[in-house]
Amino acid sequence: DHKVDWLTEVIPKDKFPYGIQKNKEVWFLTAGKDWSDGFWPGILWAAHQVTNNKKYKNLADEWTRAIKLTEWENYDIRSIRFYYSHSKAYELTKDEFFRDNALKAAEFMASRFNNFGSFIQISGEIDNSFKDKRNNVELMSISLPILAWAYNKTKEKKYSDMIIKHSNTTKKFNIREDSSVRRWAIFNPKKDILINEENDFGYKPTSTHSRSQARAIYGFTSVYELTQNEEFLSIAENLANYFINHLPKDFVPFYDLNDPNRDIQKDSSAATIASSALLNLYNFTGKEKYKEYSYNILKSLSLNYLSTDSKNYQGIIVHGCHNVHDDYYNDSSLIYSDYFFIESLKKIKN
Repeated sequence: DHKVDWLTEVIPKDKFPYGIQKNKEVWFLTAGKDWSDGFWPGILWAAHQVTNNKKYKNLADEWTRAIKLTEWENYDIRSIRFYYSHSKAYELTKDEFFRDNALKAAEFMASRFNNFGSFIQISGEIDNSFKDKRNNVELMSISLPILAWAYNKTKEKKYSDMIIKHSNTTKKFNIREDSSVRRWAIFNPKKDILINEENDFGYKPTSTHSRSQARAIYGFTSVYELTQNEEFLSIAENLANYFINHLPKDFVPFYDLNDPNRDIQKDSSAATIASSALLNLYNFTGKEKYKEYSYNILKSLSLNYLSTDSKNYQGIIVHGCHNVHDDYYNDSSLIYSDYFFIESLKKIKN
């Protein structure tokens, strides 16, 4: 509470925090058009839920209304902004303004569906041809939530059909036999074969980026919740088991699960996403190990990765790693890490 309260004082009302740039005591701020902008309003809505403090509700409302659809949405998956802001706002306020904007964002996301590849195309003009396609595994928890929310509100089958088709394409091309994930899968839809794999955030093309693995667990668990298809639940369990089996002693993963060097960057953001996903998995399977590992992750984050000084420029969770190769947001706070940490805490039951 005191940390979020302090952040509301230092973040300008017309800006959105992304992360702390390396060796700088200042948040990198965006102007309401970046993919991550919805996480900050989402944190404020969650803060209002937990504390019942109207200050957070008013600020969440203000920041959420500042997020608008732009022409850029025609070329990129920016509507993730609307799931963590507008759809969350509607669930708490029932204000039709938020519902309408979230549904517009969902409709945009649906327009990004590539029929020839049976997947959501992350960027660029939609190429409905049999040319090679590129699918990012992280879309399982970036693109699908807004479609699932829209389906639950409208019961329009096109949304659930897209979710299932995208999930099946991801299962086929982005998940390896050992249940590790390919961050990027390049595949040929006509021949139905994998062409290549890329891991621009990881150790090497064939290794496993930890945040991508965490997002895949989160995504397939959510798809199971929507469809009740046991195959998706089994995939989520296998993904989770791989993640768990590659955790270090403090339960917070390195940026890549397969990098043999252990004097490397941790990624607390992968831990926060995984902790929330594992709690979901526990709720659906009843398997205690998923709750146990989620709690172990949260305990470690609380003991060793929590920024408790309200005047400290960092966010709630430190030692995140956006991309180890660009040297900008390494060993720092990331706004989506803070969001999923709070989401995990809200799920804990005595």
